[in-house]
Amino acid sequence: MEQDAKKHDGGKIRVTAVFARPDSQIVKSLSLPEGTTLGEAVEKSDLMSFVPAEDKDSVKFGIWGRVKGESEILHDGDRVEIYRPITCDPRAVRKSR
Repeated sequence: MEQDAKKHDGGKIRVTAVFARPDSQIVKSLSLPEGTTLGEAVEKSDLMSFVPAEDKDSVKFGIWGRVKGESEILHDGDRVEIYRPITCDPRAVRKSR
């Protein structure tokens, strides 16, 4: 039955794209063709427009909390994530709490 649903959906997959800023989170739902890559989904989401210019060269991308390459093929239900560069040592921050 699941395959029948995909046929009726025109070979589309649904993914969620997320970019978390220190003060908020931006979430977009996307309907994309089967075979879409992680890089293509990031481009279609337009979430890179929220990344500060100085960070654009150092961001990484992932799926469900795991860093992946831009050529990774997405699957229905995936969560595409854009990771900001780490600007401080997380261990030092934890110790200071």
